[in-house]
Amino acid sequence: EIKGNKCVDLMSRARSELKLLESEDGRTNVVGAQETPVSSVEDLQRAVHEAFARRATASHGRNEESSRSHCICIVELPAVKGSLVLVDCAGTERRQDTDQHSAERTKESAEINSSLHA
Repeated sequence: EIKGNKCVDLMSRARSELKLLESEDGRTNVVGAQETPVSSVEDLQRAVHEAFARRATASHGRNEESSRSHCICIVELPAVKGSLVLVDCAGTERRQDTDQHSAERTKESAEINSSLHA
């Protein structure tokens, strides 16, 4: 989960903070993430559902449950020596939709929007 300038591990019950480091070849590496081995589609679905249940959400005028963060899931595929990267971006907030937000929620919306461009 990426929220503002923080990255946390949704697979960890403790929601431990992760480090994102760029390697010399320009790849971004996630340091400290818990790996969850799966052996079936059902195992993968269960793991993703568990992680999404820990994701930051809040309600606002347009949605009862709105993600307040971006979520990235990396599925390693050893059989093909590759990986599948799934990304769910938090929705951008339109300025006119933030009129009813508290100062904290307005700041959070600005961080969500700016982190889309990071």
